[in-house]
Amino acid sequence: MAKSFVQYASVLLNSGLKQALDYGVLDEHAGLVQEGSLVQVPLRGVLQTGIVVQIQDQSQIKRILPIKKVLSNEPLMTPKLFELAIWMGRYYQTPLSKVLKLFFPRSVRKDMGHKEQLAVSRVKTKEEIRLFCLEMRAKKPKQVQLLDHMLKVESNILLTELLEQAQASRSTVKALIEKGLLQASKNNY
Repeated sequence: MAKSFVQYASVLLNSGLKQALDYGVLDEHAGLVQEGSLVQVPLRGVLQTGIVVQIQDQSQIKRILPIKKVLSNEPLMTPKLFELAIWMGRYYQTPLSKVLKLFFPRSVRKDMGHKEQLAVSRVKTKEEIRLFCLEMRAKKPKQVQLLDHMLKVESNILLTELLEQAQASRSTVKALIEKGLLQASKNNY
């Protein structure tokens, strides 16, 4: 018995194929799959990541496989950006798959997820940190330099900003975390 699909989606895969392949949209994915959505689909028994380039009510292909997973809640590009990508492909006579690589970072194309940044904050009070700095100024100057900077921070600071502003290394931050003076927490963006 053939599966019944709500809609059909033409999906351009990251596998290097130059043309989009049709996949079925199941009831559970209805409304989630849109042009510009990042999806996971089967190709030769392996799940591949791709972007939906067109939604249609029917397909000319007889054997259609379903979209397995919708990886993005919202389209990754606006209709205007998508039109620009299509225009670029036509103008420069380049496959749309190559053009779309210019629009998306590798982490999106390879489904690595969103980047995570660490936010660093003090665990001890400012007074406890000042006392540590007085005791360790001669022995651990890099740690004290970083803590001096943390004393100026109100609540937390992104790790990358802290390292740049305090001219410190990750190992210095790690040592202070291990000593229980600082903590790092994930900050998704």
